[in-house]
Amino acid sequence: MEIRMAYLPYFMKHLDEYYQDKLTVKTLEDWRSFKKKWYFDEGEWPSKTQEEKSKEHNTREAKEINGRIWGAVVYPDKIDKVAQYEFMKTETELGEPIVFPKGKHSPQESEYPERWSQECPHCEISAYYKAGEEYCPICGRKLLYSWGGD
Repeated sequence: MEIRMAYLPYFMKHLDEYYQDKLTVKTLEDWRSFKKKWYFDEGEWPSKTQEEKSKEHNTREAKEINGRIWGAVVYPDKIDKVAQYEFMKTETELGEPIVFPKGKHSPQESEYPERWSQECPHCEISAYYKAGEEYCPICGRKLLYSWGGD
């Protein structure tokens, strides 16, 4: 049996510096510089084929955890799960408010909180937003908000 390790992006090999640099990002120019420095290798991250994404989507059933229905989220890259979470957390919590300063970035800011979902990129699960639930029921990481659309 062959054991394959998930791809580890550059930023994960330098986490202390990555976290320090995150603290300095305040402007759109800062954000662009940060992305250029830390995600320069994003184009090299191995991607899942359409067949792999379809198989994941079709074989992972929704499940009830702590009274909520959690569905599967299929991400396009074949990267380490911790890296996937860190990348998505940084994009969602740091990048989006800078790139879209007039946007709504959480259900608490929205007139339509029911259109938001909470997801855990590490566990690849998602559920509709529920006030008061902030952490993944599987791994305990902070759930990220995702806009469900108009």
